[in-house]
Amino acid sequence: EFAGAALLGIAPQYQKALVLHGDAGTGKSTFLTILSALFEPMGTGAVASIEPQQFEDQNQIGRLVGVRLNAVHEMGGRTVVEIDRLKQIIDGTEMSINVKYQPVFDVRPQAAHIFATNDLPQIPGAHPSVWDRFMVLSLDRRFRDSSDQVVGLGGEIVAQEVPGVIAWAIRGANRLLKAGTYTKPASSQEALEEWQRTADSVGRFYMECCEPVEDFKDGTAPQTVYNAYKGWAPKNGYVPVAGSTFGIRSKHQGFEDKKRQGLRKRMVRILGPFRR
Repeated sequence: EFAGAALLGIAPQYQKALVLHGDAGTGKSTFLTILSALFEPMGTGAVASIEPQQFEDQNQIGRLVGVRLNAVHEMGGRTVVEIDRLKQIIDGTEMSINVKYQPVFDVRPQAAHIFATNDLPQIPGAHPSVWDRFMVLSLDRRFRDSSDQVVGLGGEIVAQEVPGVIAWAIRGANRLLKAGTYTKPASSQEALEEWQRTADSVGRFYMECCEPVEDFKDGTAPQTVYNAYKGWAPKNGYVPVAGSTFGIRSKHQGFEDKKRQGLRKRMVRILGPFRR
């Protein structure tokens, strides 16, 4: 379905990028080689390779003009910063671009985005709408150095079977158009939720370091919770989000503040060494 949407140029209207996650040798690059070959008749500018971590660079975004497929062979584990821009690019939202030494111009990205990675990146402070832009396909079968390995398989398929691959993609596009949404296996949703738990520092902090409480007297001052988070984040490989972002993400996690007699508390108890 994704390959078909990319081929027909309709991927942005479904507002999803596909992430291939797996260890080295699980076939990620082979698939991207085959998929990219479908766009060769459209010319050299039809395929790009721009990581989502590069979306903060307007020069890189400018490279998406005319691109139908953005295929990244290794997204890497670096933090994704420009989350609002990420959504706009996946959705195909028109935006103004200021490229160095050129006049400002408007662009409406039309590419389908597929990112392969061994390590899923962090997306700190991401709103649920950001996570809704991703589908994750976990590749857990290693072919490299096994009896099932076929050296040069991607090139072999490109040389001999592109018409069959195109027919396969069109069947997927037909199914997508009829359903109006991608078919998402349960394993894909599970992989996305696991990524969200580990990539969102705020959600992970609440999961590991806090427990909800019902009685107001057992709650914790919001600043105390944030201070604990700021101490926890660097020790676990995260850059802490700003206090305002932390408050918003706390609400998304379901932890509301309550106020009584001028005193405000967040309805959680901080556990372990982060208790203050």
